[in-house]
Amino acid sequence: MGLKIGLIVVGLLNILNGLFMLIAPVPWFAQVIGEHVPMGPLDTHFIRDVGFAYAASGAGLLLGLRRGLAAGAFALAGAVWPMLHALFHLDLWAMHGVPHGMSLVNEGLGVVVASLAGAIVGWVRFRQGDA
Repeated sequence: MGLKIGLIVVGLLNILNGLFMLIAPVPWFAQVIGEHVPMGPLDTHFIRDVGFAYAASGAGLLLGLRRGLAAGAFALAGAVWPMLHALFHLDLWAMHGVPHGMSLVNEGLGVVVASLAGAIVGWVRFRQGDA
């Protein structure tokens, strides 16, 4: 039961974040990035590209709810991109220091913790096989 809840929660969070990025990139940038992260100027094309990646990731995690051998592969595949994204942020932290304030909250929870949770549930679902 906990695995299914994890797949649903992380999958929906990724899909919702991706849809927010796709539908409203300017408000997404203002709310999530804003002045907190030195990312450079607003680039709606790039934000939408990343939004597609988040939406696809969430869909893969949700497909992990199905039965059959492919379900575990979908869940694991859905967890890969966010985990790579989190590793990139951790590398930035190692090079430039851990961010402060809202930046730490957004990156720490929204990128690193959420991605780790997705990687865990994706891996566990994959290891279950045909469940």
